[in-house]
Amino acid sequence: MLTIFLIGLLFVAMLVSFSLSALYASRPREKSNPLHPPKADTSHCKYDREIQRRTQFAPRPEVDLSNLPPKDARVLAAFRGVNQDRVVENLRKFTGELPVTITRDGKQVTGTIVTRSSHSKELYELALPWLEQEFQALGLTTKRHVYSKGVYNLIATIPGDGTSKKRITYSAHGDATAGDTWRNERKTTGADDDASGSILLLENARAMKDMKPKYDIDFAVFTMEEQGLEGSAAYFDKIKAEGVQLVGVYQFDMVGYHSTEGNRFDVHDAENENGSHRLYEVTARAQAQYAEEIEVVPYDVHNTEMRRRSDHSSALDCGYPAVMFSEEFTDAAFNPYYHSLKDTVDKMNIPYYTGIIKLGIATLFNLSEVR
Repeated sequence: MLTIFLIGLLFVAMLVSFSLSALYASRPREKSNPLHPPKADTSHCKYDREIQRRTQFAPRPEVDLSNLPPKDARVLAAFRGVNQDRVVENLRKFTGELPVTITRDGKQVTGTIVTRSSHSKELYELALPWLEQEFQALGLTTKRHVYSKGVYNLIATIPGDGTSKKRITYSAHGDATAGDTWRNERKTTGADDDASGSILLLENARAMKDMKPKYDIDFAVFTMEEQGLEGSAAYFDKIKAEGVQLVGVYQFDMVGYHSTEGNRFDVHDAENENGSHRLYEVTARAQAQYAEEIEVVPYDVHNTEMRRRSDHSSALDCGYPAVMFSEEFTDAAFNPYYHSLKDTVDKMNIPYYTGIIKLGIATLFNLSEVR
C-alpha cells in the first residue's frame, strides 16, 4: 500500500512539474538585448510614483515663448476639421463597442474588435487592418513592419517635399491589455491605453495629409508594447541600422483621461536625453501660439519616470530625441481604470482629449516646417 501511495505521489509531482514547465514555455519572454533593457514593471501604475513625488517641485528649464509666429490659417482650418463625433465613433470601433468593416482577400468582412491583445490574431487581422484602411482612405501610403511571425507594426507616411532625408515619427501602441499581459486575453478595451494615442495619430494624419512638410512624417502604431516594448525596439533598431535620421519622436500613450482641475498634460523628455527637451519646447511654443484655440497646457515633467515605460524609450535607446505625451500622471489624477476592462470610452474626457489632438497638429505643423 505504501509503495502504491509513493508511486502515486511521484506521479502527481511529475504532472505538476510538467504543467508548470509547459506554462513557462508558453509564456513569452523578453529577449536579452543590451541596447533595450527590460520594460519597467507597469502592473500597478504606469508612472514611477517615487520619482514623480521627488521631482515635482524641482525647477524646469525655461522655454523662450517670445517672438511667436502668427497663427497659420491652415492650422486653424485643421482645428475646425477635428470632429468630436467622428473621434468618438472611431474610439468606439477600436475598443470593440462598434463593428468595423475591412476588405480581406477582395471581400468585405465585418467584425467587432473584441480584443487587441498582443497574442491574439484579432489585433493583426482585424484591428490593425481597419486602422490601415483608415490611413489609406486619407491618401497615406502604409506598410507593415513584420518583426516576428504573424506580428507587425503599422507605419503610415506623409512624404516630405524632398529637400531633406530626415523624418519625424508620431507614434502610439495599438495593443491593449486588461491586466493579464502574458496570455491571449479574449477581451480587452484599452480606450485610454492606448486607443487614445492610436486615434490621435489618425486625426493628426487627417489634418496634415494635404500639407507640404519638409520632412517625411511617419505615423507608427507599435505592437507588443505591453510585453516589453518589443515592436518599437525592433522598429527603431531597423531604421537605425538603415541610417535613418529622425528630427524627433513623439509617443502618445494615455492622452484621454482627465479628472482634476486644470488642463495639464505631461511631456516626458527623460531629462533631455539625446537633446529631447527641444521637442518639449516646440510643443510649448505651439500651445502659446494657439492658446485661444488650445486650452490644454503642457507640463515639463523633466524626469526619468517614464524612461522604460513606453515606446519612446526604444527610440532613446537608439540615440534619437524622443518624448512621450500623457495625461497628468500624479497620485491625484492617475486613471483608476488602467489595465482593466473598465478602461472604456465613456470614462474619457473628450474635450480634453480633443485639445491634445489639436496641439499634436500644431506641434507637427511647426516641427515639420510646412511650407
